[in-house]
Amino acid sequence: MKTKLIALSLFSQFLFAQTTHIPQNKYQFIDQTIIDELYKKKDYNALIAEYSKTPFLSPDYMDHQMNIISLYTNSDRFKEALELCESLSKNKYLEPNYQIMMSYASLLSDDGKYEQALEQFDRVKKIIPNSPVLNYNYALIYYRQGNIQKAIDMLKHNLTYYPYHNNSIYMLGKIALDDNNLAVGTSLFMTYLLSEPQGRSSEFIISALDKKLSSFNSTKNDNLYLK
Repeated sequence: MKTKLIALSLFSQFLFAQTTHIPQNKYQFIDQTIIDELYKKKDYNALIAEYSKTPFLSPDYMDHQMNIISLYTNSDRFKEALELCESLSKNKYLEPNYQIMMSYASLLSDDGKYEQALEQFDRVKKIIPNSPVLNYNYALIYYRQGNIQKAIDMLKHNLTYYPYHNNSIYMLGKIALDDNNLAVGTSLFMTYLLSEPQGRSSEFIISALDKKLSSFNSTKNDNLYLK
């Protein structure tokens, strides 16, 4: 009996020694070299398949799910992105992930479900209050709802705390120009261009300014840009 106990003890020590010297890449379920190559080829379907190999209990699971959501949206598969966000948000076994929640809310907003989107953004606000991206998304929903002054106020609030948030600068400039407030709109658009001359909105800004300046109209609406 004593011999058996000794043998069992030695076997347990052997198992412990083996499990405490597992290489760090033992639990990596995807090959980063393959991932990099697929991104170069823009093979989104293959990338989604690779990231889907990551099991639920992996510490990388949520990050890879977020990558899948981005790949869905980049390939215009918005319905699948929305369904995945919804599934992850409702999974009671997962810790709340504000990035997933933000993506879910943005997709709901794009789908015209503004009240549901606001509910999701309110959940995010409890995790990251006064985030510039969050504030911008609130403003975008207000704008889409037609509550222009509320959108302006939120953008002004955002730029008070984050004066170099270019998306907010761009959006406020666009609203001003749409309101025929040429001075404010031009000033904000020029600020954007100076900060990000090759930005994704730069081409639109130049085109919008050219169009507005060539058909200048001094009529203004009553929205308040400055106190």
